Amino acid sequence: MTSDKVSLRLNAILTYRISDARKAVETISDVGQALYREAQLALRAVIGTRELDALLADRNAVTGELESIVKLRAQEFGVVVIGLEFGI
Repeated sequence: MTSDKVSLRLNAILTYRISDARKAVETISDVGQALYREAQLALRAVIGTRELDALLADRNAVTGELESIVKLRAQEFGVVVIGLEFGI
């Protein structure tokens, strides 16, 4: 939901690779599920701070912000995010 209370249905594609297999196995039980959760939380946090018009006008900035948030979290469990795209 945007800051102006517009409900959205979003789709996202996240591409990743395991950079540290030991860390990934020791830190989390399911890499795909962990990345899904992190992407969901980032989407909600970033989208919720913007009005719909601002979101549509500056999708590149939103994508960059989402990607940086997810990349930071993914590094913590041995994963490198290659790309993240979302669509409305």
